Amino acid sequence: MHYFWAPTFSATSLYTQHFRDTTRDAGVRRTNCPRDAACATLTPSLDVRISDNGDQTMPRNSVGGQSNVLLTSMSPGLRVAVFTTNPNVLDDEWGAILRATPGIDRILVCLQTPPSDLRSAATRFWKNIVKHGVLFIPYRLWAVVAERPQHQPPETRFGQRPIPVETITAHSIHSNDVVQAVRVWAPDIGLSIGAPVLRETIFSIPRHGTLNIHCGEVPDFRGAPPAFWELFTGANRIGATFHRIDRGLDTGHVVDRATVDLYAVDTLDSASARAFELGAAVFERALLRLIADPDLGGIPQDMRGVAYRQPLVATRMALGLRLALARVRRSIALRSLVKAVAAALLLGILRPIRDFVRRTRGRQPIRIFTYHRVTNLCRDGMTISPERFNAQMEYICQRHEMVSLEEALSRINSGVKLRRPLGVVAFDDAYKSVYTHAAPVLRSHGVVGVCFAATGLLSTDKRYAHDEECPACDFTTVMGWDALIELHAGGWSVGSHTVDHVRLSACDQATLENQLGGSKNALESVFGSIPLAIAYPFGGVADINEQALSVIKRLGYVACLGDFGGENFVGADPFALNRIDIGANHSTLMWKLYANGYDLASIWPRIRRVKRSSPEKYEPNCVGT
Repeated sequence: MHYFWAPTFSATSLYTQHFRDTTRDAGVRRTNCPRDAACATLTPSLDVRISDNGDQTMPRNSVGGQSNVLLTSMSPGLRVAVFTTNPNVLDDEWGAILRATPGIDRILVCLQTPPSDLRSAATRFWKNIVKHGVLFIPYRLWAVVAERPQHQPPETRFGQRPIPVETITAHSIHSNDVVQAVRVWAPDIGLSIGAPVLRETIFSIPRHGTLNIHCGEVPDFRGAPPAFWELFTGANRIGATFHRIDRGLDTGHVVDRATVDLYAVDTLDSASARAFELGAAVFERALLRLIADPDLGGIPQDMRGVAYRQPLVATRMALGLRLALARVRRSIALRSLVKAVAAALLLGILRPIRDFVRRTRGRQPIRIFTYHRVTNLCRDGMTISPERFNAQMEYICQRHEMVSLEEALSRINSGVKLRRPLGVVAFDDAYKSVYTHAAPVLRSHGVVGVCFAATGLLSTDKRYAHDEECPACDFTTVMGWDALIELHAGGWSVGSHTVDHVRLSACDQATLENQLGGSKNALESVFGSIPLAIAYPFGGVADINEQALSVIKRLGYVACLGDFGGENFVGADPFALNRIDIGANHSTLMWKLYANGYDLASIWPRIRRVKRSSPEKYEPNCVGT
């Protein structure tokens, strides 16, 4: 299906207002173009707008009830037409990827919007009742009540640049007016991003063809919506495919594809988020190949695949019930119940008493929270989803004074009393997802973090040894120096994670000098003489020794951080600082425990905290048909 995610029952989908820029055309510059005459015949239902940069859109020039299309002249480089039903397609991740892709010089957005009048909305509502039955009415009412805005921090991609954008808005992408305008604009490549099924009259116009980013693995899961049918049929993988569009439904030649795991704990929301992010990663990778070779043919598909349609309300409810029952079964397991009761007692009774005593004595802690990957692509002890990360930041910021690592070290050494806990957010390994997903979330909360980088892996194709078993290893890449520089310019701290992520307790003297000294020299050559701390790899008690600590101190590092839990207090040894590893697949009660400085493993050794455990995949009978 040629759309990424177009929920049939969105609370706004039935009553979406037809977007029109109502600002006047004062100051609008008209560019002389031989194609203007051909485009001037477009009907009032076709709204065409122009942007001379990647950020602002110039208003429509309406004269005598007709749209005078302000199309600019042909420029060198590739011209890309984007077909979509998403009015924010260039303001979210897709636009960020397009603007960061070299070789794209101009973009035309063909936006299809539903009619906004009440009669059209009522007609659509009645058609849905006919299609889905009377279940659609309570389903629709519940969706309106339950829907709430999701936190979607702006997508950040290094190397974004302004690109001229021209926009056509119409009720049908396939209208003669739109087809005529696209032909005159003469795109080199067409991209379907959240578009309806495209007809040959439109997808055949671009000189090098039109391609679709499909959130599903073909040929087994053609059609839509993303993740739904994979969960419904009990699949254990979810995919994304970038393919050429032909007359069939997601049957064109495949240019690029990838798959990642589904897990027993997945909900439709979490699986859909994974499909989106995987689609974006495939889109970014394939777009570079396509720009280098616009005629890239791809690999033919097996035509024996399955094409799915939008599910009926009854089918959606059946899947929702199955997933809910699975969550209930997991929550009432003895181990889960014991942990939940213990967590509730600690948070509800002991924590208030402890915090009152600490506040009275001015003895509040400094908590340094550790994260690694911030992505939807996998679930393990080193990965947290952007949505869960945002929820944790909201909670932590409410209960802590958030500071930089340098400020935390200053408070530790100052001897002053703390009436409120301090919080520091730290990231090990410098994954690219820290830059693309974590940094925007922290920025939205007014927080800066610290990134501990293994300098030998930055701006390279190297991978960490612990990523070899990761199902999304192709996309768990390390950021480049440019991204780290940008983070530092935004107020972040940077620190060492050695050169090659080695276990310091297993190194001889020469290796220690190379790993610790080489990393410090590399960072100082880029950032100058700044105070540098080190978070030693693996972070366990046995992963560092006195020999390594003596080298760390002699080289001039200002602090050394482990990662085996625990709080820090004023007067602590800066070369024996504790951190709380909170960035994993914990339940809400458990991560709230860790955020408040509790670890059940240290209170009751029989309740083990699972770190970096193997992901639990779907069993065939978990959510089967």
